[in-house]
Amino acid sequence: MVGQRTVDQQEIVDSIEDSIFTFPDIPGVTTVVAVPWVAVMHGLLPSPEANAVGKARLTEENVDATIDQVKEIFREANKVCGW
Repeated sequence: MVGQRTVDQQEIVDSIEDSIFTFPDIPGVTTVVAVPWVAVMHGLLPSPEANAVGKARLTEENVDATIDQVKEIFREANKVCGW
């Protein structure tokens, strides 16, 4: 058919993650933390749903440092996170 194109699996994953991990920065409620290669939301509640990490685009070169950085963010806040 005219105008149709094939969507690959990575495009589907990217689309779902983009819709789920688009976090608003709401002062006093949530904070979007700038970490390269991932989306990080730091919320008020001490739960994995309120403190989430997603959209990871990690490579062999950046995986360890990025995970360490994210772990430190939540360790300092004394909160668990969902990844």
